[in-house]
Amino acid sequence: MVWFLSFTVPRKFVKEFSNIKIEECCALSSYYFLDSKQKQSCRIEYFFIKKPIESEIVLRIALLSRIYKLKEPQYELSSLSDINWSVFNEASFVPFSIGRIYIYSAKPLKKAINSNLPVFVRSTIAFGTGYHPSTKGCIMALEKLSTRRLFFRKMLSHNRFAALDVGCGTGILSFVISRFWPVKVLASDVDSKAVLVSKSFSRENGLHSRISVLCADGVKHRKIMENGKFLLVVSNILARPLSSFATSLGKVIPYGGRLILSGITENQVSWIINSYRKQRFVLEEKFICDSWVTLIMKK
Repeated sequence: MVWFLSFTVPRKFVKEFSNIKIEECCALSSYYFLDSKQKQSCRIEYFFIKKPIESEIVLRIALLSRIYKLKEPQYELSSLSDINWSVFNEASFVPFSIGRIYIYSAKPLKKAINSNLPVFVRSTIAFGTGYHPSTKGCIMALEKLSTRRLFFRKMLSHNRFAALDVGCGTGILSFVISRFWPVKVLASDVDSKAVLVSKSFSRENGLHSRISVLCADGVKHRKIMENGKFLLVVSNILARPLSSFATSLGKVIPYGGRLILSGITENQVSWIINSYRKQRFVLEEKFICDSWVTLIMKK
């Protein structure tokens, strides 16, 4: 049985109320809207694999409300009947475009759009369907790089794996790279289930001959180290592991290579830039999508 907790708070307090540590929480979502007084609000939703202790919820919400001098929000706690979430998510997945990339989940592709590059993904246990702002930012950054003729030629002249996707999830960014550049891509994820998902989707996109997926923590894998240098590395994870990967990623990118980093909030940008500046990277461009930041860095 899945349990569902939801409540509404003013938009500026989303981060504070999204970090309520309650045992058995398995997922968290939120969305913004204008309330009846035309004020920016946010609906926060917690999901649990078993019924949480309601007294703990009341106490934590009350404590945060007092700290930030808010009227205590009314909450709803209820059970959800068993749902096949994969089927539900796929049915609700609406195809959409980010620049020239067209992302869809229903095979076969019913509506081909001229000048767009199709990428097939499905809602699954692995991260990466294109909806999250950090993924959108990465796709925008990749498209911007693809328009640079000198870098494009360098990518085509690379005789090994030209690009590396660290923390690939579903593999969506590897697929986007393969659509923009006809090169070989190496993708890795620490989660073995995500690796299986990415391999499956690469076949469904017809890209399995150019994309190799392996299970690795960062760049700690023989195949990655044996490849030498990657002209392009992309990593859409979280700020803390990105910071810890700075030294190792710096070693696999040559001078003139590009690094795309995402999964970063606006208040974490300076921290990440400083971490990579020590590895001789400079900020080339920054993209902001709904408070999530994507960086293009050049070595």
